Amino acid sequence: MPYGVLPVDTTRKPLSCERVTVNWEHPLNRQLVMWYLVNEASGSVVHDIARVGPASLVASPAWGVGERGNHIVLDGSTQYLNVPASTYRNVDTWYFSFSAQAYLTDLTDGSIDVIFNFSPDGIGSGGIRLQLIHSGTSTQRMRLSHVTSSQYYLVESVNGVVLLNTWQQWTVTYDRRTNNAATNLHIYCNGLEVAYATQLNYSGVPVVTNNFPLFIGMRNAVNQYWTGNLTDIQLWSGRILTPTLVLGLYEHPYGTPDNPRLI
Repeated sequence: MPYGVLPVDTTRKPLSCERVTVNWEHPLNRQLVMWYLVNEASGSVVHDIARVGPASLVASPAWGVGERGNHIVLDGSTQYLNVPASTYRNVDTWYFSFSAQAYLTDLTDGSIDVIFNFSPDGIGSGGIRLQLIHSGTSTQRMRLSHVTSSQYYLVESVNGVVLLNTWQQWTVTYDRRTNNAATNLHIYCNGLEVAYATQLNYSGVPVVTNNFPLFIGMRNAVNQYWTGNLTDIQLWSGRILTPTLVLGLYEHPYGTPDNPRLI
């Protein structure tokens, strides 16, 4: 299909040669600030069709194609996506939703595989992150945590939710709008909630300046990487997706024929 021609079916993932834009009227696209379709199929960057900007591919990860269309293949040791702090500096990292399609290929490269990590507190090895905690095939739990200089908030799924060699959509919501109030953490897998917790915040003024890059597939300052494939990476700033919207994101990731997310 020539570049610039819209795909016939806008409810599927578009190919790299198909020009699409975000339908900002769709309920799932409101306050969407980052959407990496990861459909380029080649190159050293992935392009954002929302507002944040491109991410660079570090250490030359491979490109793959399969059930979820084009995707990047991370080796679990050196490769990840880097989103510069300057491009997502205005993202509200105290009140957000994040989602990605992930495919885990190996459980022998350590005990932690990280899907995303950003450090709004200015702590190089801390920050907010979604990570798989595992001990071979006997323990596999997905954990959402926020590490600061003095506090550690986390919620994690029960053992066995994370599957090997299977595409799974992971969506998390993080709500810490009110200082000294509860921090609500949710983890969803394939549209269904698998973990929820309410943690108490520490005292002090929340830090909202993002001084460190957003790392996808790696935890900064620590040798922890995602081993497997990633695609359809999305971030909503200042918005918590409801359970209904999370389920809709899984069932119709690109919308429906009468209400597509891409046009």
